[in-house]
Amino acid sequence: MLRLLIMFVVFTPLPTVGATSDLWRTQASTSDQANIPLVLSVRPGGLLFLNDTEIRLEDLLPKLKSITDTRSGLDERIFVRGAGDTLMQVLGRLSAAGFRRVALLQDRE
Repeated sequence: MLRLLIMFVVFTPLPTVGATSDLWRTQASTSDQANIPLVLSVRPGGLLFLNDTEIRLEDLLPKLKSITDTRSGLDERIFVRGAGDTLMQVLGRLSAAGFRRVALLQDRE
């Protein structure tokens, strides 16, 4: 029994050492961007951040549309965090632009 185990351990890797394989090449590139969730943060003073990048309120919708067009369109989930009047303006603009999947995040204190 021990002999069979030793033979199995020694001879099993040998056929794969010299084997070559021709796999199909794909034209698609891997996209890590699609896996990153969109998080919009409204900070005190009216500062807006889209995934750690500061953005102006006027540039928010064009930037979001360009990102979501490469993903799943208006069905892309957008997480919004913050408070105040600027948050209400942002939520109103997102709703008017047709974004249907907006989720509010609450910061833990």
